[in-house]
Amino acid sequence: MDMTAQAFVQVVLRHAQLLFGHYERALTRFWNSPGPFTGNLIARDAMLHFRRNQLAAEANLRRADNVIDPTQGIGEQGLALVLGVIGAAVAAPVVPVLYRLSVTVKDRDVGLAGAFAIAPEGGLGSVQPVLLYTPQRGLEAFSGYSALLDALGLRGANGDCDEILLNVPVADREAVAQLLKAGRGRWVTAQLLADAGGSLLGRVLDEQLVLQRANLYSAFLPFRAGILDRVPEVLALAGGLPADLVARPLRADTLPVVPPADLALGDQQIYLMEKLDALNALTANLLRAMPEFNGFFQRRLALMFPSLNTPIDPDGIYLTHYRVDETGRKQLVSSKALGSVLLALLASTEPGNEQDGVPLDWAFFRQALTLNEEWQLPHVGSANDLAHAVKKRSPARSRHSGARYRQAKVRSVSYWFDCARASWPPWRRWAVWMVRCRLPAVRPLTVCCATRPGRRARWRFPPSLVPRFIDCPWQTVRHWPACLS
Repeated sequence: MDMTAQAFVQVVLRHAQLLFGHYERALTRFWNSPGPFTGNLIARDAMLHFRRNQLAAEANLRRADNVIDPTQGIGEQGLALVLGVIGAAVAAPVVPVLYRLSVTVKDRDVGLAGAFAIAPEGGLGSVQPVLLYTPQRGLEAFSGYSALLDALGLRGANGDCDEILLNVPVADREAVAQLLKAGRGRWVTAQLLADAGGSLLGRVLDEQLVLQRANLYSAFLPFRAGILDRVPEVLALAGGLPADLVARPLRADTLPVVPPADLALGDQQIYLMEKLDALNALTANLLRAMPEFNGFFQRRLALMFPSLNTPIDPDGIYLTHYRVDETGRKQLVSSKALGSVLLALLASTEPGNEQDGVPLDWAFFRQALTLNEEWQLPHVGSANDLAHAVKKRSPARSRHSGARYRQAKVRSVSYWFDCARASWPPWRRWAVWMVRCRLPAVRPLTVCCATRPGRRARWRFPPSLVPRFIDCPWQTVRHWPACLS
């Protein structure tokens, strides 16, 4: 059959259009049907669930960066905004507003699918920090809307816009790239509304799926060689953890610390002690970054003991039980720090105010094992009332038998140092130096090390002595057991 070249091209183009239509319908069925690993969820909703978890994980990592270095990561308000976007429950809910980012090209706006700005209630016009999210760089914090626009313009002018182009349709990438590199790209924003299910992040995902279809069309048409390579590329949705988080090595403060071999033995000890001191400082920063529960707890203690100045140490207050004998004299039965009493009450459902079935009287004192009225503290309410308020304020903190009322969000901190050296004499070789503390003045501290030939010492500090051990001057102590004296 005779066919002109033009007719042949039209036939091929027609088949390419039919193939694209078939592929597009198959893609639509994929996103709207349950998959083999999505349970009852359709693929789109399963992807949305994954994106929520991914964004929450990144936000927490960025928040941890900010705690360590305030110039990095995102602040507490930024974390609350992200959690509001994904619909997570937060102690102090905020109302985030999402904005689509677009570049104006020849009187039309080309949107960046998957990228968005997050602002607090009041929008981008308010003089408050805003967040920028791009699938390639993840979350970034800016002091305001103008700072965000300046940063985007600077990236384009410096030629650092290749990653941005991955979020625009393939057909518009060349035009957008020329505008940005020439410094003539005009950024515009438009508020994003929630999808039919009330999800802001769902709206972002839907825009990415629209971009996927547009890029799929560009992969098929006009028909040309290399279609088998182009289709997988355009089907891959931009997302996942940003490259800087994926490539980030484990932080040094989470790894075994080994002193430099060229240091003298005494200097190696000092080196290890300085590292422990730095880790304790880091732990303190983490705890200070989570002040919500501690603030509540201190307010309750201040109401309970109005004569004391804040901050109030619950391990400096003693709940003393006593009996009154036949002669009217008080007989001491037990005396426990309020901190340990709270731990027991949070872990149980029944108060322990009886001894051998006999009701006991009680009072609070500033000293243990005393009934001297000079040390007695006036109080409002009981330890049971305080424990009930703590449970009501934060039930998750009393879920386990070892409920930790002052633990904030840091469950435990464990440090270990492998400081054995072949050249050391046996009594100087510390096989393992382990420090494990829940929180100063809340959990006992246990330290183990080899001391002399054939002996291994084990120190267990009660809660009242833990702060003394933690706060000792590590930099000046050449032999760390000396800090026990």
